[in-house]
Amino acid sequence: MQADKKFLVVCIAALITAGCSSLTSRDIDSLPATASLPAESQQGQVDIWFYDNVRVSSVDQLDSLARYPDNPDSIVQVSKLEMPGSRGDRYASLVRGYITPPADGQYRFFLSSDDDSQFFLSSSESPAEALIVATVPSWTQSGNFTKYGSQMSGNFTLSANVRYYFEIRHREGGGGDHFAVAWEGPGFTQTVIGGQNLSSFAGTSKLYPSDDMSVAGYKLGYRVGHFDGKQRLPFSTDYPPLDQDQDGLYDNWEVFHGLSSSNASDANADNDNDLLTNYDEFRLGSEPALSDSDGDGIPDGAEFAYGLDPLDPADAAVDSDGDGFSNLEEFDAGSDLTNVSDMPLPVESRVAGFYAQYFSGTLFQRFVTGNVEPELNFDWGTDSPASGVPEDYFSARYFTTFTPVHEAGSRDYRLKISLDGGARVYLGDSRVVDRWWRSPGGISAQITVDAGSTYPFMVEYNAGPDNARLAIEVIDVLTGQSQEQSKIFTVLSPNNPEAGSVDYDNDGIPDLWEYQQGTNAYIADSSAVNNSVGISNLEAFESNLSPWTTEAIEEGGITGPNTNSPEQIPPTVGASQSSVTLTWTAPSTRVDGQSIALGEIKVYQLSYGRQVSSLDTKIDIPGQETKYTIENLEKGTWYFQLRTRDNNDIFSTPTEMLEYIVK
Repeated sequence: MQADKKFLVVCIAALITAGCSSLTSRDIDSLPATASLPAESQQGQVDIWFYDNVRVSSVDQLDSLARYPDNPDSIVQVSKLEMPGSRGDRYASLVRGYITPPADGQYRFFLSSDDDSQFFLSSSESPAEALIVATVPSWTQSGNFTKYGSQMSGNFTLSANVRYYFEIRHREGGGGDHFAVAWEGPGFTQTVIGGQNLSSFAGTSKLYPSDDMSVAGYKLGYRVGHFDGKQRLPFSTDYPPLDQDQDGLYDNWEVFHGLSSSNASDANADNDNDLLTNYDEFRLGSEPALSDSDGDGIPDGAEFAYGLDPLDPADAAVDSDGDGFSNLEEFDAGSDLTNVSDMPLPVESRVAGFYAQYFSGTLFQRFVTGNVEPELNFDWGTDSPASGVPEDYFSARYFTTFTPVHEAGSRDYRLKISLDGGARVYLGDSRVVDRWWRSPGGISAQITVDAGSTYPFMVEYNAGPDNARLAIEVIDVLTGQSQEQSKIFTVLSPNNPEAGSVDYDNDGIPDLWEYQQGTNAYIADSSAVNNSVGISNLEAFESNLSPWTTEAIEEGGITGPNTNSPEQIPPTVGASQSSVTLTWTAPSTRVDGQSIALGEIKVYQLSYGRQVSSLDTKIDIPGQETKYTIENLEKGTWYFQLRTRDNNDIFSTPTEMLEYIVK
């Protein structure tokens, strides 16, 4: 509904005289005064005719322009076949004239341009005999005549002092712009054709008659012929074209698009609701049953209202008013594409999803990384959920807000959680799910919420030694319908200026900082300490330090710190400077709090390697040992991790990842 309102504003602003019902605000068939040709040809120069605001996507389509070729916007005289400098974007150019060879012999022509272009050459002075002899299908650098094989013509036998008609058709979309034609012939190598061999095109009459009836007839004939050719229908030379109900629509066009050739009223219908009538669509060449004919995200009616081309998808990326926002960005935001002072509002205040935090260890022992997840629907299997996070024995928190979609009163919703591992779910300050230890299968809980209210919502998860999986489904108990997560779970966008000031738990630390640094945004934890030097979370925030490593936080980054667990002591380097000695203390309890005797520890498994994601060397160390030395390590950074295995071959949670540089 919001999009309809936005579109209505666009239409009223641009089509105020037409009431959004027809194309009367800008007549695409109206033409400026025709450019007259000189009565006599001028030796030593040619004219470049420029056409501004051209939005066709190929030089082949220039003939579809009502004003082409007789009505250029400006004319420039040049003394060689080369455009003088850069002119801008979105234009076309046409050069017509005569080339006079200096001697009898074989000649070859070369074309260069940005963007595409065509070079025509006639076997005489007659334009009717001109054929395309060279093309640039996309673009080239200035002066590059060899990028495409089509840039070079074949050999032509030409006579001295004989004039041959030529034509250059050129189109510029965006970026650089230029064109040039060079030749080679008897006694000279490749060079741009100069004025001594050029003459301007002349004539006593225009190519087409300019009276209103002739112009209208030409345009209608073009539309009909173009349609029949595109649909591979036999073209009829009858004029006027078939129009049984006299509604201005070609009968073949109506039948093809499912309209009636015997019902004149359908010409004024708007079948695709793009604010263009079927008659308008026929005149523009757009699709009457498709609101966005070129698929660029801007409806046909809005494109016409703003002077864009409904058949050119490239114009969506253009910045028509030079305010730094593309036409598509402005249309999506509801701002005026042609008003430099009317720009889109700041970035979206909320986005769908969850702020996610990932930790090593099943009790949030070490924060690794954070990001924004679009939804909770994960099946990691035996893979890691994020870079640097272990594949087994990790934990995670997901923060968001829950906004029910029903419109009035209270409503019950059922939470269905599918998982391998354990989970806790909080709605506001209430813990509605509490199944922290391994619970393969599913968990179900019911909540009651009020329409129009928004609730803080947090999910905590831990994974064991095997597969990891977590998915949540919210079901309206009254209707039985599953809710789309993107509609009920949203967070403040990190780019929203307000995001840095929200503090849900009132602990003096903004939620956004807590999301990014691995502390709990929904529980007051400003006094908690997550490092070995005693710096609290609040002190870390006030000093712009990581609460885990106490290292300075890089601007705009989300830290993924590497810290030492209480059970692991940093390694020491041996005298050889290529050995590392690791020491540790034996665990006294299991994860569930039960005590463990030293005799129950079978081995310690040490894993290490040069990459965090590839600890490819594993060593089993007897359970009675608490020290191990690794000899002959190469210089560089190494990573280490340790875990225990008891007599029942059950592994413990791995220690934190330990990083050390061997010098």
